[in-house]
Amino acid sequence: RDGRFFHQTAYLLPSALDTTGCGDSYHGAFLFGLLRGLPLEKTAALASAVAALNSQALGGRGGLPTYAQAAAFLAERGEPI
Repeated sequence: RDGRFFHQTAYLLPSALDTTGCGDSYHGAFLFGLLRGLPLEKTAALASAVAALNSQALGGRGGLPTYAQAAAFLAERGEPI
């Protein structure tokens, strides 16, 4: 809306086991961030983190992290929510 552009890269983890559901988990986390009123950049980072963490287990929801786990993941990378 305000004409700003940014790029959010995917978090690539070397131990990805199954990418089933990563898109759905990204979308869900993105909506969560928007509903919580997070800035768009932090919302995209949260969504990308959730999708990456979800890839660590089998199945579409097997690796879904809690909010605290996703926040810790981002904090470890110098991107606190």
